[in-house]
Amino acid sequence: MKLAGRVCLIRLTRIGRRALEGVVGITEQGSFEGWVREQDEIGVWVRPVEEEEAADLRAGLVLVKWDYVATIRVVEASGSS
Repeated sequence: MKLAGRVCLIRLTRIGRRALEGVVGITEQGSFEGWVREQDEIGVWVRPVEEEEAADLRAGLVLVKWDYVATIRVVEASGSS
């Protein structure tokens, strides 16, 4: 499935939670929402989508390796024109 350009809910494995703790805002369920910029054989490049008051303006893209991903669910497609 093509994920690039979509906002996805990414649920992490235990290893993924440990690796990305403090980098993205992980919920108690071990997931976070992010806009997927690109995907390849290593994983997905994601810009975390966080609540405005919690967002770090310096946040860039984060590589989420496939080993860190338990599931990915598309939340919304990009509204490109």
